[in-house]
Amino acid sequence: MNCCLLSQEVRKILENIENLQAQDFMEKQLYEELFSVKSKIDRSEIKFKLMDRAKSVKAKHIAEEFIKEFQKAEQEKEKEEKANRSMQLVENITNFYPDSVDKEYPNMACGSWIATENGIFSSETSKARELVCHHPIMPIRRLKNIETGEEQITVAFKRDGYWTEITVPKIDIVTSRAITNLARFGVQVNSENARLLVKYLADVEMYNADMIDIQHSTSKLGWHGNVFVPYDLSIVFDGEYRFKTLFQSIQENGDYFKWVTLAKQLRSCGRLEPRIALAASFASVLIQPLDVLPFIVDFYGQTGGGKTVTINIAASVWGNPAPGAYVGNFRSTDTSLETRADMLNNFPMILDDSKNASQYIRDNYETLIYNLCSGKGKARSNKDLGAAKENTWSNVTICNGENPISEFADSGGAINRIIEIECCEDIYENPAEINSVVTKNYGFAGRVFVGNLKQFTSDDLKEMKVEIEKGFDGYDFPAKQVMAISTLLLADKLATDFIFKDGRELTVEDVVDIPTRKKDVSEGQRCYEFILESLSVYGQHFDAQFSCDQWGFKETPDEYGDVYIYFYPKPLENLLKNNGFSRKAFSAWAINRELIKHTGKRDTVLKRDGGSVMRLIAVKVINIKDLENEQENGSVEADFAPASERTNVPFS
Repeated sequence: MNCCLLSQEVRKILENIENLQAQDFMEKQLYEELFSVKSKIDRSEIKFKLMDRAKSVKAKHIAEEFIKEFQKAEQEKEKEEKANRSMQLVENITNFYPDSVDKEYPNMACGSWIATENGIFSSETSKARELVCHHPIMPIRRLKNIETGEEQITVAFKRDGYWTEITVPKIDIVTSRAITNLARFGVQVNSENARLLVKYLADVEMYNADMIDIQHSTSKLGWHGNVFVPYDLSIVFDGEYRFKTLFQSIQENGDYFKWVTLAKQLRSCGRLEPRIALAASFASVLIQPLDVLPFIVDFYGQTGGGKTVTINIAASVWGNPAPGAYVGNFRSTDTSLETRADMLNNFPMILDDSKNASQYIRDNYETLIYNLCSGKGKARSNKDLGAAKENTWSNVTICNGENPISEFADSGGAINRIIEIECCEDIYENPAEINSVVTKNYGFAGRVFVGNLKQFTSDDLKEMKVEIEKGFDGYDFPAKQVMAISTLLLADKLATDFIFKDGRELTVEDVVDIPTRKKDVSEGQRCYEFILESLSVYGQHFDAQFSCDQWGFKETPDEYGDVYIYFYPKPLENLLKNNGFSRKAFSAWAINRELIKHTGKRDTVLKRDGGSVMRLIAVKVINIKDLENEQENGSVEADFAPASERTNVPFS
């Protein structure tokens, strides 16, 4: 081979290619020289001319094989060098100190980033080192939601000498725009440093993939199979930040013995209210394994009777009953209450003072009760006009107020889902002392109850409930009331066995005065009976011969033999309102029984009256005994559905 081939100058390489012979293409040095050329453009030119010469001297195949091997070797070398560079970067680690309460985190590889107590910087050797963040910050945990599959990330940051952990959706830290939302938690991020902070967090997460834990998470408390959140740590809670206080209230505090001692005293005091409150609180975690629908326990009566203390006793089973902690209120929207119920899931939702409900809740009490007792919130769309996550729950709602909430919900079916406990006189001799004990000692009993409950299967619990229900045979109670009260009795029996061990479990005889009788449940039927009675009492108002306000008129039987009374809408509405009934609720009940002619969702039909065509309410007149038979067959379930939702009743 010509010695000129050993020259480092590309020009000389090109000059000598034409002198190459077939045997020269067997020389290793030829290809070493080719691959020593750094410029890929120059190398391509040399390679092209080299292959052209090899072809002319019938050495093309030889040249191709050598070039292929050299390319492979070069690629392996580049791969190794890249790995070495990565290792060098990863060897750089965070240098953060513990805080004043000795909370600390292990050092993490941070690549080319400089991570110290003084902040995060882009590079130690950079001529213009850029500030990423003024304080220590790093990802420490990944959470994968078991319901949605969506991922969240827990970020720890240190400010004012203290480490703080926040959990946010992963999507909130992957773009410059989204990551600025961390500022509301105290992270020093703005539009200027957002881009660098995104990259820093992504790099640290990547470099420490084997170090950052991946945990299953949920935004719903309570049962997940045989796991109960938050007592079982195999699944962590990642719920909405606005419920942070509520979540943190579910904890143990004080002395378990003091709480049990007080609870046993209340169970033996002769008053039913605290016993029902405790039973309802425990019963909430039975709703799902029993596969029964949620219900409401409502304590009502005049101010000063002890209603607030009663619901605080119920709350103390699970957590801190102090105002603003576990116990919520009605000063909210239906959406907020549904979201709260979704988060609590199997824990009881406890609400204080229905009198203070927002105007929106007052106007929609019936729908709210319907939703709370169906275990499902209203269908809503998100900001992108897609279907939002559906709120669901399986629990007991415990509330109080001066008046029973059934007064705000006119539908008779609502009573089926509400266990109403009237607090007639002062329940407690020393309410302040009782309240002091439960606000200082709480949260133990719930954990003990759930821990012992796991020894039973769902079928075991259902069998126990069936035995209790047999005690209601012969009573004229609606099935749904029996379902709710038997669940309370089962909860009290289990709590007696698990916790109190005093032999004072509630019996059917203790509670037989609580359920509403079937004949009293149907507000719709009572309203219908009232209307029929009014026809005889106020008959002159339906006869044009009398000189008084006309409320409507009666027609002769139609072709089917049916008799209808045609009411002018306003007089009927006033008549019902003045006597404690609701036109809307009655119409929903009557339409479901074909006792009112209707046009679509309207409870009116067009009818000629004299020379005018107007909308009238046509009420069919039938024998009331026919309705009683209907009640006995359980069709009263339709009572519960608000008129706007009567075609989609979720109760079976």
